[in-house]
Amino acid sequence: MLDVDDWSEAAPQIVEHLLDGVVVVGDGRVLWASGPAADVLGRSVRALVGADVADVLPQEAGAVVARVLAGGGSCTVRGVRGRPPGVGRVSISGTPGPASDQVVLAVRADEDPARQAAVAGFRRRLAWLESLAAGMAHEIRNPLAGIRGAAQLLRRESTPQDVDELTELIIHESDRIHVQVERLMVLCRPRPLRRSPVDLNRLVQEQAVAARARAGEGIALRLDLDPSLPPVEGDAERLAEAVGNLLKNACEAASSSVLVRTRVEAGGRLVTPGVDRGPTLRIDVQDDGDGIEPDRLSSVFAPFETSKASGSGLGLFVARLAVEAHSGLVQVDGRPGEGAVFSLLLSLRLPPDDDVPEDPWAGRVPVEATA
Repeated sequence: MLDVDDWSEAAPQIVEHLLDGVVVVGDGRVLWASGPAADVLGRSVRALVGADVADVLPQEAGAVVARVLAGGGSCTVRGVRGRPPGVGRVSISGTPGPASDQVVLAVRADEDPARQAAVAGFRRRLAWLESLAAGMAHEIRNPLAGIRGAAQLLRRESTPQDVDELTELIIHESDRIHVQVERLMVLCRPRPLRRSPVDLNRLVQEQAVAARARAGEGIALRLDLDPSLPPVEGDAERLAEAVGNLLKNACEAASSSVLVRTRVEAGGRLVTPGVDRGPTLRIDVQDDGDGIEPDRLSSVFAPFETSKASGSGLGLFVARLAVEAHSGLVQVDGRPGEGAVFSLLLSLRLPPDDDVPEDPWAGRVPVEATA
């Protein structure tokens, strides 16, 4: 067992095992540096020791040192650009050193935001693939069973009429599988956005006409549209797809009425770093049905998720993809017993082309669900 003197002698080796790098500075120079610090800073220990702080550490390190020496106790800066330029961003924390004119700096490499986004996107992709695979397996299993059964019957002695009926069944069920596969391919590889000014009020009116025709006379569809709503930059076809699916979903869930409202969100903005995308425009689609229980809110946008006896369960999923492709936001307020409210939030302007996600896995804005 090590005694106090042994631990004192072992201190440098212990520091080398820390996750953070350690640098001791004094009189504007690096007095000592650990191996992990050299790794983070992109230089050898020999190159660090004796060098001017300004030459080997980010310029923010000088401010940390100055503040600690001025009696600040401790000081931390995060996300500063490393030196040389090839080094990633680092965080630096300073505390008083062993002598009054010395400062101990702990340096740590910050997680690369791009890598973080890639990891999060990959995990989201896996989750969505799992949902898609499960849904597709369910959708394909039934027609496959029909095809198999028809083929087994054909092997038996059958009349010409039986043969015609069974071959027709096989063709029909095969077509069902083809449609599902084509739909899946469209979901996984949507086309890039076609940018143009889109009049959301007119778009809602057009989709409402189609929704009324589908719903019949049993559902009253009312519009409350803000006449001051400015045109939004977006893809008219994709946005119509989103609004149409929300209206269809609302009409199917409603008891007697659906209300669609457009507004400029007071004080609301969807923020894209470094880009002013203007005010947020809001479309609310409200039904008077049973609403959505809290335990279902998290899955309402999942592919093939549906509580209806008929339908593919892809409508809300497609709406979500269209809105996320515009870097917008989808919200749902379940309101059990009162009827759900689905909301689309879109910025006046799209982000630059390079920042707009072109596939369902690259959506940068989360779907929000509120109880």
